[in-house]
Amino acid sequence: MVSDKGNVDNVAFLGTMDKENLNGHSVTTVLYLPNGDDDRFADANIPNISVCTIEDSDLEFFKYLGEKLAANETPNKEDEDRFMNLDIVSTMHLGEKDNIFCINQNSIDMVTDWLVDGLK
Repeated sequence: MVSDKGNVDNVAFLGTMDKENLNGHSVTTVLYLPNGDDDRFADANIPNISVCTIEDSDLEFFKYLGEKLAANETPNKEDEDRFMNLDIVSTMHLGEKDNIFCINQNSIDMVTDWLVDGLK
């Protein structure tokens, strides 16, 4: 999944964020991804997008959360608890799966193919 972090119209990402390219690589756009390394780029005024490989069950939560935020609704305690129990949380900074041994080569190849095709 990918969040454009407000850069959807930036010329640098036009091919990458093109609907045909996204669909062709089964990439889902979401309105929200947790803050991560993308914040460092934003702080330095460097346009960026946030990319995450994720299980379908976790993806459904991010879709739900994006809809809630788009409706100007604040996540509640139940939402926060659901977030903390997502598999993806364990792969985030300092999580138990935040190490090189948990990287799935197939996922890396899929993301690389999507990004490269977006540059063509």
